[in-house]
Amino acid sequence: LTDAATISVEDINRGYVVGGYAPSVPGAMLDEIRSFDSSTESFSVLTDTIPQTNMRASSNVHNKNYGYFMGGQGPGSTYLSSTRRFDISSETIEDISTTIGPARTWFGATSSQEYGYIFGGIRSNPAPPPSYYYYSKTSRLDFNNETFSDLPSGAQPPITKRGSNACSTNNYGFLGGGYWEPFGAIQYNQVSRLDFQTDTMSQPGNNLTVSKDAMATVQSKSTFIKNPRIGDAGYHVNTSKIHRY
Repeated sequence: LTDAATISVEDINRGYVVGGYAPSVPGAMLDEIRSFDSSTESFSVLTDTIPQTNMRASSNVHNKNYGYFMGGQGPGSTYLSSTRRFDISSETIEDISTTIGPARTWFGATSSQEYGYIFGGIRSNPAPPPSYYYYSKTSRLDFNNETFSDLPSGAQPPITKRGSNACSTNNYGFLGGGYWEPFGAIQYNQVSRLDFQTDTMSQPGNNLTVSKDAMATVQSKSTFIKNPRIGDAGYHVNTSKIHRY
């Protein structure tokens, strides 16, 4: 299983894996939602499934009540702009009217206590070259009214790329790595920092030791405190390094 979206919920010692890509399964893309119980270190498949279409390579943000799974790819490499809300208490999922704007995939995402943030992403170009449109925008989901807004240029990543991933503390979101390929494949090790109070992006200068993209991120608490970690295997560079930030 790869390209699945995940959330973790510290208060109930549980995490969730949504959708993904499994080459051994007919149709490859999945509509399953799996629950991981950290007390028993075991998975179970929930009754509810992703509405309307299977998906892979979506991203998510969450607060203590809901997870929001956004964008990604559906069957036939269809690019999605939809947002699905996962109710953590009832373990059910539904589509909501909010969309992320341009349909896209492979974007980074992280959360503060009030907002979810998504960074960059790609979608195919119907008239190549290049093969893909790359986005540099930063969009913000307001958890109170479930609406998206695009933030000014000061909140955007300094480099247009896809395949970055992100994690957060109480005050900051950290966006690491990424990939650019329209006119030559380039991977990045840059780490950018978004200030949640001012919605401005800066470069703290402490970067990943290996350039990579399509990586996983975890952090010490889902309640947005210290010691996020950026790492796991990169898609184009075969590495198992874990970076603590």
